[in-house]
Amino acid sequence: MVIFLAARVPARPYAAQILPPLLAVCWLGLSRNARTEQRPDVLDGMLGRNRLLNVMTLVLIPVSAIAVYTLFRSLKLHVPTNVVVYVITMPLGFWFFFRSLWVTFRPRNA
Repeated sequence: MVIFLAARVPARPYAAQILPPLLAVCWLGLSRNARTEQRPDVLDGMLGRNRLLNVMTLVLIPVSAIAVYTLFRSLKLHVPTNVVVYVITMPLGFWFFFRSLWVTFRPRNA
């Protein structure tokens, strides 16, 4: 929160107008879901069932990123990855956010 107030608000003042309503909507969705959800928490269901080999494969993520970026750097290729990541994750983030709100607040057939 301190970083948001110290860095983001001076750079983009409208961020201070957008964040509080978004946080309120998130809080409403989470509190509604906590009241109505019947299934166990996903993390509770997975606890103790993860094999060490599956967890160790997560090391491949940074290793492959280092390999790809090293290759691109050595070939003098400068791909604007920030733009690619933004164009993919921003619409997906909005879609998943509103989809989760729809699932939480939709009328339920009893």
